[in-house]
Amino acid sequence: MSGAVAEGSAIRVPGADPGGAFKWRRHSSLESELTRIDSVDSVFEMGEQFFFIGLPSNDTTLASNPYYASNAPFVREGSDPVNGDIRLTARLDGYSVATVKKTIDRAQKAFVVPMPYGPMVVVDDDPTAGVDQMTSAGLGPGPGLQSVLDTWQQTAEQQIGQAIHQPGYQFAVPFDQFNATDEALTTAPGKVIGYVSHGIHDGSGGLESQYIPNQLQFQLANGAIFQSHESYNAKSFDPALSQSQGLLAQWLEQGGTAGLGHVAEPYNGPDNVTNEDLLYQMLLPAADAAPGTAGLTFVEAAWNATRQLSYVNTVVGDPLMQFRIWTPGDFNLSGAVDMADYISILVNWGKSVSDASKGDLNGDGMVDFSDYVIMLTNWANAGGAQGAGGAASVNLIPEPASIALAGLAMMGLSHLVRRRV
Repeated sequence: MSGAVAEGSAIRVPGADPGGAFKWRRHSSLESELTRIDSVDSVFEMGEQFFFIGLPSNDTTLASNPYYASNAPFVREGSDPVNGDIRLTARLDGYSVATVKKTIDRAQKAFVVPMPYGPMVVVDDDPTAGVDQMTSAGLGPGPGLQSVLDTWQQTAEQQIGQAIHQPGYQFAVPFDQFNATDEALTTAPGKVIGYVSHGIHDGSGGLESQYIPNQLQFQLANGAIFQSHESYNAKSFDPALSQSQGLLAQWLEQGGTAGLGHVAEPYNGPDNVTNEDLLYQMLLPAADAAPGTAGLTFVEAAWNATRQLSYVNTVVGDPLMQFRIWTPGDFNLSGAVDMADYISILVNWGKSVSDASKGDLNGDGMVDFSDYVIMLTNWANAGGAQGAGGAASVNLIPEPASIALAGLAMMGLSHLVRRRV
């Protein structure tokens, strides 16, 4: 593409001269420009951005995203009858090919609510910032990220409580960890599937240069998304680059899966950068939906939450990643409860564990008969709905009258396994 320049492996499109009283031209990300690839004929039409002049329906310029805040899956045909239909774009990048492959693998296993141990979204707000979407109030079209996550958790807890016959059930680990002080959040009680912060701009509390590899001590879940209100957090994917602000590439290197960032100064605000509340509102599946249900794809949620096209915003990660509701008993995150999961619960039978992936499905700290019953309950649901186990898996389910005998057999077999170890 003529006029595109590379910085490390990040590609930015240079700006041009202003075109009018309410226009300015500046750097933009290649991904953002490619959303308009069918409408743009030359580099001189890139980066044609307007100051905010109203709701998207009132802005007919190329910079306006017609998909913004639509709260629906993307359909390209007719997406913008004024300027020509848009496309949704993302980039796969990292410090190495090996890193990129790992992010794709993790994207295939992005599940939410593996009861009762997480994962969670860390929301590290700045009390002096009045231009982001983290608080319950929100300043854009969405309800605010804290409100989105809290509402989702309440519904999910009710749903799970019914499934495991525990009215009043609450997550052992909250779905979100919210902080509105200038003290940085660097640890979390559960696996982290999302991180939103102001990075080094979070007051005097203390994130510093290289905070992602040196200060954040999160255990990252599959699907973990990075988003910070830092101007140059996607400026480069060159490991030799050093800057004071955090880098999305560092997040991926630490085990993250995807992220949203900026290749240049975006001038922070709900009309300029991706709205984190809309992002998670679209990305999360309905909290009361059946296991295996997914929200919008990552690329849909990202652009649904971003008003500006032809701009500095960029989307990095597997575009088809979806957050799916985890099925209790799917220990290996295959999307189905099958014989492999049966063996996992067998190996840990009678043991004290602190991780649902090892068989404790009701959160009592032990792998026992109650966990076995939960697994069997979801065997047919996951195998039939996802197809990863299929009818063959369903045929392996014992009849209800034989469950007790199966439990005794499992205890006997696990005793033999322990003696042979």
